[in-house]
Amino acid sequence: MRCRRPDQRGFTLPELLIAVTVLGIIMVPLTASIVVGLRTTGDAQQRLVESRGEQLTAAYFPTDVASADTIVPTDANPCGGAGPAVVVSFDWADDHSPTNEVSYVVPAGSSDMYRKACQGGVVHSTNLLASGLSGKPIVTCTPNADCSGTPSGATISVTGQSGTSYTVTGTRRSS
Repeated sequence: MRCRRPDQRGFTLPELLIAVTVLGIIMVPLTASIVVGLRTTGDAQQRLVESRGEQLTAAYFPTDVASADTIVPTDANPCGGAGPAVVVSFDWADDHSPTNEVSYVVPAGSSDMYRKACQGGVVHSTNLLASGLSGKPIVTCTPNADCSGTPSGATISVTGQSGTSYTVTGTRRSS
């Protein structure tokens, strides 16, 4: 066993002061970066949710407009009986069913937009399209904004809670 000499025990006061000073210099920017990271995480998460909604709306809306024989804003008898929450409905007939309908709905008290698809009057799918909306999306048609007559296309405008907005346009197929 080795014996220590009395002059080799512990730290000296200058060594201890230097260590504490270096530790302080390292901790200040590290703490600041953690605080900034925690503050921006919520905003980044909200923007991520909103961009997901934009992608899903852009994937479904143009196809639904292209398939539609009729475009019905604020449909009184929507797919799945969504009632006053309906943003717009698209109706068409095909080889599988004479009555197909897709309704975009924002339920009362919700900030989420859903896409409900019905075939023969029965809901066969419900998809969450967008979360964190600020108000009800607005649908306009071309050439008549109120979708009267036989519109050639439709546009949906959506605004998120962070204030970002997007617009998706679809064009009907010619008969």
